[in-house]
Amino acid sequence: MRYAKTFGKDLEGDLMLNLVDFLVDIGLSDSMDLAIEQANALNSAAKGIMLNTRTSQEFGNEMNRVVQILFRN
Repeated sequence: MRYAKTFGKDLEGDLMLNLVDFLVDIGLSDSMDLAIEQANALNSAAKGIMLNTRTSQEFGNEMNRVVQILFRN
């Protein structure tokens, strides 16, 4: 993300918009408002987990937990 300003793009914003669309398109979110909240939660969780894990495996395991909780029916 630190290179986004170098290229004049909002990469994080673009990612969030695409994630919101994806969540609605595949039916994990019933509305855009819910998808925005879910995408924000995923983004925040990913940042926090990234700070507290040492390997990509640990990061994946922790994000899997977040996804399972956030999207359980």
